[in-house]
Amino acid sequence: MNPRTPTIALLLITAGMLGACLIAMLRQPVAEAELAGTLEVTYRIDANQADKDTLCILPRIGPGIAQRIVDDRQAKGPFQDVEDMARVSMVGEKTVAALKPWVEFD
Repeated sequence: MNPRTPTIALLLITAGMLGACLIAMLRQPVAEAELAGTLEVTYRIDANQADKDTLCILPRIGPGIAQRIVDDRQAKGPFQDVEDMARVSMVGEKTVAALKPWVEFD
């Protein structure tokens, strides 16, 4: 047995595992897109009334963006529609598109 055989085997196993992880990471956006089409909206959140914690349950909204939404709403007034939410820092086109089925503006 060649003394390098265990090293080569370990390198091949590591490369295979890294390849599998890379493939899984590249497939993730496809899986999210497929899932997004299957979700049924059963409730809507009023973006002009919701507090930070409630906003965090919306897709693509974490605590930081939720706080920015609340702060922006207090400083500039209520949002007229979901596209109006793009005025908030870190809320871009993808976030606005993800929010459309989930928010309302009363």
